[in-house]
Amino acid sequence: MAANVPTIEELLALVQTLQAQVTALTAAAPAAPNVIAAPAAPVVFADTPSTLGVEDIIDYKTKQGNTIFEQGCQPLDDKALTDGFSMSMSQSVVFVEALQRKCTLMGWNQGNKQITSFVNRDGKTIDIIKQYGQIDEATLKTQCETFCKPGAANSQSRAKQNNTMMCICLGKSLTAAAQAKLLPHRS
Repeated sequence: MAANVPTIEELLALVQTLQAQVTALTAAAPAAPNVIAAPAAPVVFADTPSTLGVEDIIDYKTKQGNTIFEQGCQPLDDKALTDGFSMSMSQSVVFVEALQRKCTLMGWNQGNKQITSFVNRDGKTIDIIKQYGQIDEATLKTQCETFCKPGAANSQSRAKQNNTMMCICLGKSLTAAAQAKLLPHRS
């Protein structure tokens, strides 16, 4: 039994019928309302997630807030010192470089709520990481109290959060002997 093969005329007629049906369906479709796509929110640049919104309080109820806190509290990363920093003269440069990297990564040295730049008695701005011997302890303490002392102006600010993370990070980064050397100075 041979199958009936359509002729060219029959195929052309079928194509015309299908085109007419598509045209009829398109004409019958309701007109789509004028939908205007909302503009995409502009992306805000940041070198790292921790530096995004360096002025803003970190919301620790969010996954991102918890991630920033956990990252900030991690010890300083230096492959040469697997047991921590001993506060020896030979390790001081390595320690300072590792702390500087961490501050930049976390945004601790950026914005109005940064915690690494202070003004010394001579009115000069000092970075306590790179210029740590150029500010006296009393001046530094007074300026730190704005975010460290309970009830002070910035005691519930990003500066306080940054300071807490830095303290935990530094504590985890030092050897037990180095931590013991610091005990008399903790106040």
